[in-house]
Amino acid sequence: MRQLNSARRASVSNSWFSPQRSGEYYVIRMRTDKRHTQLRLLFQAFGMIYTFYLLGAGASVGIIPLTRELKKRIVMRYRAFGMYPVELMNPDPVFERVIGDSTEGTDPITAALLRHLFPSAVHAMVLQQLAPVPRSPLVDQYGLFLLAAKPSTFFNMNVDGLARQYCRGHYVLEPHGRIPPALVRSPRWDELIDILLEFGFTAPQIPGVLLPQPEPVTVTSRAAYSAARRLFSHGRYLVIIGYSFGKSPQFDTFDDVEAFEFFRELLRSSGKTVLISPDPGFVGFLCREAMQCSSVHELPLYWDCLSAAISSVLRDSGQRDFSSLSGMTSEVLYRYDRLSEEQSV
Repeated sequence: MRQLNSARRASVSNSWFSPQRSGEYYVIRMRTDKRHTQLRLLFQAFGMIYTFYLLGAGASVGIIPLTRELKKRIVMRYRAFGMYPVELMNPDPVFERVIGDSTEGTDPITAALLRHLFPSAVHAMVLQQLAPVPRSPLVDQYGLFLLAAKPSTFFNMNVDGLARQYCRGHYVLEPHGRIPPALVRSPRWDELIDILLEFGFTAPQIPGVLLPQPEPVTVTSRAAYSAARRLFSHGRYLVIIGYSFGKSPQFDTFDDVEAFEFFRELLRSSGKTVLISPDPGFVGFLCREAMQCSSVHELPLYWDCLSAAISSVLRDSGQRDFSSLSGMTSEVLYRYDRLSEEQSV
């Protein structure tokens, strides 16, 4: 088994030293990194059956583009096509969420051309971008869930189907539907996009799939929400990964209002909640308001880097049990910090 102690000692993980004079000597006190406590709580949640996981776009980051990244990809596809309609288009809710202000992040020519882009073509391109490449390899973000205590519940707000693909032995609920990769990643779908870019026609529909837009008021009547209500009461932990209820900085609101109202009711009777997000403050505030208590624990980390760090420590230590990680939080954070620094270069 690989020795982990040297790296663990080397990591200070955002701790800091506070010298205080005592007589002729200085006493060095180190403030503990709060992430250690939150990580131990996360490991406890992973080790308990019926933990309820609420997955947002941050759970698939690095595999599926975020909504704010879709505009650049759609613009590239549109400009590469090279043919543009003459008439001006009326944007629909999906167009507004994905494209938004045509002048933002674009040159004047592209901004003008975006006013002529058919919304139906945007729908088709978004569907393609939000689906994973068929037969994509197992990644740490979802591979780690295979080691979580079974059964647990995964309430996947994404439409990429990755939780369904990898979370075997668990309850997987998909309230916003699932895009079939074999369909939208096919040459025939590329041909459809070309046709829609030139002629428009009706936007393609995949039954049950909700693209980035405000949720319809009837969404909580779907079977996934009924199952979630039954399963939520069995768990002691709620783990929210990379989800902000569809918060839109562009419109200073959030799209998943119906989901928020649904979970606000459930949170009143929930146990401990762990939030994993680089900026968990907004969701943390919503959860505390709903629970009317402080049993909300924020981990301001990126899930792709954190899952990779946890997976590498498990592999190198020869462990598969999350309870063994309680004494290895320094090593996990050390590797996380290295990974996040490498990605930021």
